[in-house]
Amino acid sequence: MFKIVFVLSLALLSLQSAVFSWESAYEQSSKEKRTVAEMLQGEIDTYLKPRPPIDISGLIPPQVPVPSIPQVAIPIFPPQKKLVKGEFEREAEFNARVEKEAMERKTVIENLQKLYRSEVEKRNLAIEQASARYKQEVEKRNLILQKLQFLYERDIQAISQEQQNKKANLDKLFTKFATNAIGQVYGNPQLTYTSFDPETNTLFFTLSSSRKNYSKKMMAKIPREVAQKLKPDFDKLKPIVKFDLKMDEISGANLSLEHVALPFMGNVYAATPSSKEYKPDKIEITLVDKKMDTNSSAHYELDLQASTFDMKLQNPNLNEKYEVGAFSMGESVELFSLDDALFNRIKKTPANATDSTKWLFLIAIENYDETDPVIYSKRSAYAMEQVFQKRFGIAKSNTYSLIEKDATSGKIKDKLNAMLAKVSQGDTIYFYYSGHGIPGQKGDAYILPKDKVVDFIERESDFRLESIYRKLANSKAKHTFAFIDACFSGSTDNKSVFKGVAAAILRTKKVHLSSNNITILTAGTEEQFSNSYDEKKQRLFSYYLADFLMNGVVSPQELHQKVRNAVLHVSTQKGERYEQEPQLYGNTKKALQ
Repeated sequence: MFKIVFVLSLALLSLQSAVFSWESAYEQSSKEKRTVAEMLQGEIDTYLKPRPPIDISGLIPPQVPVPSIPQVAIPIFPPQKKLVKGEFEREAEFNARVEKEAMERKTVIENLQKLYRSEVEKRNLAIEQASARYKQEVEKRNLILQKLQFLYERDIQAISQEQQNKKANLDKLFTKFATNAIGQVYGNPQLTYTSFDPETNTLFFTLSSSRKNYSKKMMAKIPREVAQKLKPDFDKLKPIVKFDLKMDEISGANLSLEHVALPFMGNVYAATPSSKEYKPDKIEITLVDKKMDTNSSAHYELDLQASTFDMKLQNPNLNEKYEVGAFSMGESVELFSLDDALFNRIKKTPANATDSTKWLFLIAIENYDETDPVIYSKRSAYAMEQVFQKRFGIAKSNTYSLIEKDATSGKIKDKLNAMLAKVSQGDTIYFYYSGHGIPGQKGDAYILPKDKVVDFIERESDFRLESIYRKLANSKAKHTFAFIDACFSGSTDNKSVFKGVAAAILRTKKVHLSSNNITILTAGTEEQFSNSYDEKKQRLFSYYLADFLMNGVVSPQELHQKVRNAVLHVSTQKGERYEQEPQLYGNTKKALQ
């Protein structure tokens, strides 16, 4: 029996090790040249792929047609005759002829009206009867649709449960998948006798696969008299072979030969690779949670047909979904045309003289691709951008603002490098970030670009907060002032940034910087989350930061004290869990000017 041991560290697997048999039953089952990783990947992908939901398309009754009964045509009235009094006709005779003609025309019109009324009444009765039948048929159809919708949604729930069960059972089935993959790829283990060294009692041989895609030179310590008996039928031995598959996110997967044993005459003789240059095989295996494709043609959202009858209108209620249209205001309207005291104050505040040695790098994301929004982040960013520019005389050409769709991971890295390349000795940098703060598993804090996934941001060292601080501190700038409107507890506005995970408070370690040329003011402690300021339609920290900067505060300690007191006061009014206390780090004595 040829056995393989896999030691795994995978997201969807909880097992630490498992033993898999290499069986000969798979010898001729596949001629396709594939690796163990590919075969194993295929087995797992097939297993985790959800089945399609039930196809109810053939059960959906056709839509009940709206009755179409033509209107009764308006009859054509007889034309009015032009009567002319004859030369020899008396006045009374002419009047009598006119009266007669009028009466005859009246009779014709009355008969036409009588017939028209009869036809219209018949049509009206037909409309009422058709409307009643239409309502019955529509209600019958809608009842069928509701039952089908219920069956379909119940099957969707069943598929979801099946997927959960699959993930729960993956550990148990992994043995089956691995056994199949090994057998499909390698076939049978084979032993080929090479030589025997009687001086050291060492037997040399080759371990290979019947498919000629695996071969390792081996040696084993075996008594001479045993080796003599072993040699004639050496190729018929059934070795016990163990492999070690170690996986991690950094180094990937390595399949290495761990142990080979030769069972013979009641004894088992251990063997080891004879080549000092032996290296493990590099393989790649990715286990992902397969999700159901709800955009496929088999996915239905059944719309009920309205049972009301209308000869002129089609069914306006085929779709029972209600969508609220977004009223999109331009930025100038959104930011400055509202009754907003902060923006009105910013507009009226005169700008200080432009200083070419001042630089602003601003990042703000309100609407993320992969997690919940940070409400009012965009508004606060526009406010802070103008506060920095007016308060410190920062030119637009020295301003790098990455807001919403511009705040992608690529642009943040590229634009930050571009700005730092332009910064000269003695310059000052003002750095502002508003968005999600993500706690890493090792306690590091990360900012989250718009296009990044919360769960994978820890792989991006460029967005580790300490890395950003060091990059700014190590630049040519004389000093950097960093303002971070984000907390790194894993929650924002009391909502978890990890999707599917209840809001929780996670602990991140404090950032320790030896540099004296950076001052950092953050929205809260490592165990708190940042709040919105709904009454002002701003982020709470940014609102008071802008307010006190506009008041001319230049001391970081004074700024921190004022912002801290205001933010703490407002946040505690929302409840103890919402408590937010801004923090000051780094050089606390360097003036903001």
